[in-house]
Amino acid sequence: MQSNKKNKCKVCGEWKANPPYDVCYNCSQQTRGASRGGRSQSFGGTIPDKCTMENFYLPESGCLRPEIFLKEAETLADIFMNAKPSMSQSSIRSMFGMLKSTERRIKHEKEFHIDCVREVYYRFIRHCEYQNKRNIIPDMFLDFANKHREIATRDKDQFRGFVEYLTSIMARMKTKPK
Repeated sequence: MQSNKKNKCKVCGEWKANPPYDVCYNCSQQTRGASRGGRSQSFGGTIPDKCTMENFYLPESGCLRPEIFLKEAETLADIFMNAKPSMSQSSIRSMFGMLKSTERRIKHEKEFHIDCVREVYYRFIRHCEYQNKRNIIPDMFLDFANKHREIATRDKDQFRGFVEYLTSIMARMKTKPK
């Protein structure tokens, strides 16, 4: 029996009509349309709704959601690597380091205040905007950061969940762009 994976779009995960192509018709059209005129950004600069988390934890157990480690992380890694400008681990390494060091402080300093967490996340957003204007990171990465702003700054646990999600995405990205 033939694998169904070949019939799914690499970007959005939806079924595609033409198996020889990596992406579905809609994603293909968004890529083409976005590259006309000015700075090119593939996929219209937005991320699929299924990749935006409203809670990083399972309500039943309080454990991190499996999709932040697996499917959605893989989807976003593919999107970010295929974006224009092309994105790699090194494109976001300095921004990621800022978040990771704060996560470590939360783990070790019991009295680490949520306002400090928020400040770090807002700096992360500011750095994303700057790197986006310099054409280092694509619009969709800035969109990803902005869509998770509310949840990542809600409390320390949700911030740590966001850092885990970003870690999973980076783990699936190539170190150098195509």
